[in-house]
Amino acid sequence: MTDSSGTFSVSFPLAPGQWTWWVGKIGPDAPTAAWSNPAIFRVDGGTQLTAPPSVVSTQTPEFRWAAVTDADHYQLQVDQVTSTGSSISTVIRENHLTDTTYQPPQSLEPGHYRAWVQAISLRGTPGAWSSAIDFEIL
Repeated sequence: MTDSSGTFSVSFPLAPGQWTWWVGKIGPDAPTAAWSNPAIFRVDGGTQLTAPPSVVSTQTPEFRWAAVTDADHYQLQVDQVTSTGSSISTVIRENHLTDTTYQPPQSLEPGHYRAWVQAISLRGTPGAWSSAIDFEIL
């Protein structure tokens, strides 16, 4: 950026993932200017889980997520976790779901779980994993 507007726009799409940026003044009047503290932002480029809610009473909860344009299929992963969020084991890993909902055919035990979903494009390119959602089965 060469003007003093204080804004900058990237001229190309950023890949999904976490990005970090800094700001610093460069020029003859600031040859040793310090850079700012880093700022972090995320480009999702993927989908988001919308269900299940944080507490469910059924042992076969329905998972739902937002559709992604040009997605060929989706991957869903569900891990059983401790009450503090440490992973115990993966209990669901579906790699080729073509709908935006899934209900497991087998019951899950009462306990704490974490789920993610990921869209896969027609070319086989994976999008970013969604933010995780945590839920508990009573």
